[in-house]
Amino acid sequence: MSETIITIKAGLDGLKTKVAGLKARAAKLTATRDDLIGQAAALEQTQTQALAELKDMGIVPKDLTPATLESLALAASTELADAIAVLEATVTEAEALVNGPATALSLE
Repeated sequence: MSETIITIKAGLDGLKTKVAGLKARAAKLTATRDDLIGQAAALEQTQTQALAELKDMGIVPKDLTPATLESLALAASTELADAIAVLEATVTEAEALVNGPATALSLE
């Protein structure tokens, strides 16, 4: 009878270990779930802000076809290229002013 009690106790100890392992896994899954919920909330906030910015630009989300997006990207690219050209011209003028007429003569 004593061996039966020892066997039962060992079985219970094994079950306690398994339960502790399951609790740890459940806690890890809960933390992962909470992290995913936080990420989803952050994405939703980003989406809301992006939609508000698009609305301010007069773009309705249903209008966002690939052609519209390509057009917007092309317009932004053109604006950026123009801004870079103006900046390069300004830097060239500034260099000419800093270096004085000697540099202007040596370039000719």
